[in-house]
Amino acid sequence: MSTTSSASIALPAEITTDASRRRETRHEYTRRGVGPAGGAGAAELIAAVEGLSEAEWTTICPDEQRRVGVLVHHVGAAYPDEADIITALAREGEIPGLTWDVVNQGNQEEASSHTEVDKATALALVRENGTTAARVVRGLTDEQLDRVAPTDLHWGAPLTVQFFVEHHPIAHPYAHLESIRSALGSGA
Repeated sequence: MSTTSSASIALPAEITTDASRRRETRHEYTRRGVGPAGGAGAAELIAAVEGLSEAEWTTICPDEQRRVGVLVHHVGAAYPDEADIITALAREGEIPGLTWDVVNQGNQEEASSHTEVDKATALALVRENGTTAARVVRGLTDEQLDRVAPTDLHWGAPLTVQFFVEHHPIAHPYAHLESIRSALGSGA
């Protein structure tokens, strides 16, 4: 890690460059964070679960009361919704009525209809839909990423589109991967 002073925040090595190169902007870092197929989180999730046995794939994650495979499918199924929300926030600056109750209801319906999802289907969904979400994020302008777009998901706080990108399509796979690893005793 490199810092410019003892009071500054250490940045990941991949966004700090040598003196002959400019520092990557936070927008570039966010766009790269989603990567070509959903980013490092999606890649790490896929790598962690693609070698699981059938018993591991169907293990219930106590933190979420869903099977490993259902959580993986959920991550892949969420990318299009996240991309649609990001697009709307970037264009209109708000999505009235988008609450955790709405999200949780959709998640419950999706989980109920995919209780026996097979691994190949779920992994393909993460790859394909992650690619679509990444394309949307990489297409945003700096002005769109900087747009203040409060949502009821975040208590109406004046947060930017970039915040939503970083906390949803980028961080989402990591949140569920933590539950999966916990359920499998860090075997994933």
